[in-house]
Amino acid sequence: MSRVVKLETDDDLDEVLRMSEYAFHYPLSDEERKKKKKILDQHHIIGVKEQGKLAAKLHIIPFTVMLEQRELKMGGIAGVAAWPEKRRKGAVKELIIESLSIMKEQKQTISFLHPFLISFYRKFGWELSFYQKVFTIKKEHFHQLEETPGTIQRLDRENGALRAEGIYSEYRKRYNGLLKRSREHWLTKISKNQFIAVYHSADEVPCGYLVYRMEKRIMHVEEMIFLNQEAQKGLWNFICQHDSMLDEAVITAEPHSELDFLIAEPRIKQELYPYSMARIVDVEGFLQQYPKQAIKEPFFFQVKDPWADWNERLFCLNSQGVSIVEEKAPENTLYCGISAFSAFFLGARSAQFLYETGQLSGPLSEIEKLDAAIRPRSPLLMDFF
Repeated sequence: MSRVVKLETDDDLDEVLRMSEYAFHYPLSDEERKKKKKILDQHHIIGVKEQGKLAAKLHIIPFTVMLEQRELKMGGIAGVAAWPEKRRKGAVKELIIESLSIMKEQKQTISFLHPFLISFYRKFGWELSFYQKVFTIKKEHFHQLEETPGTIQRLDRENGALRAEGIYSEYRKRYNGLLKRSREHWLTKISKNQFIAVYHSADEVPCGYLVYRMEKRIMHVEEMIFLNQEAQKGLWNFICQHDSMLDEAVITAEPHSELDFLIAEPRIKQELYPYSMARIVDVEGFLQQYPKQAIKEPFFFQVKDPWADWNERLFCLNSQGVSIVEEKAPENTLYCGISAFSAFFLGARSAQFLYETGQLSGPLSEIEKLDAAIRPRSPLLMDFF
């Protein structure tokens, strides 16, 4: 019998916050606690109780993400914690398994999480899908590129968020995974010690922005988003204009960023960080929403998912849709676990890579057809939750 319960009473939320404070090392003032409780109203929080006391908890946060230019419901797993004396007794495992059923019921066909340990969540079907690249650029490399015809404006939080929102909404169509941000999300994301600068083209169209902060002679660029090369050059030139007040800039960028190639001295420090994991919760529901126009011949997938039995099926995917096959698997069937299946359809890994590393099996000719027919956009996630 499941020990998992939904945590929704006022007393439950107080206990949830106490556990978060202890596990994640952030004490809250009374005012901060009130604000946090209001935010928790938007979460689906489940827990395991022992003798009426909370032993472990898990939050499911509802998001909408862009995937192949379509909006999908996503369940963000966060706030997973247990009291130290209750750890390694199966409570968190129970919560993770129950979260999959809840997300399926809520039609959140995909789930993201920021792991404390990648190998732990891999056991439950999540796979590393998102990376971030970080450039550390000393001021001696602040050489401006050619002058651009547009202008840069530094804006306050309200106006900056309003301008950046339109740029970001257009930008997220280019990738798989970027969250849909509400106005409240924007204002929360841009803190009081951050600045926002927006690049406008010569005809005053916003087409790029920076979110950044400056401390101890370092500019920390949290987001550098641009819709064209002109905006990228304009934003870089703006960073260079800070050479008298900075020793270096630390720029967080998407993993395939080629900023280094554009600047005068590309031999700069570059670090690639594993950032977040993803998992398909409901294979059938996910494939129903996935674009299939480029598929000329059907593909058969035998998926292994011991934590979500509704996914342990033989699926047929063709240009018309997806169906569950009850007959014997045909010879051209592809076999994989839910982790590899998720990594492929999010664009994190090619079918060829998964085949060569033993995570996807089947006829090589079918693997090659799959890579040719389905070419996912690159995965990108910029929000921590």
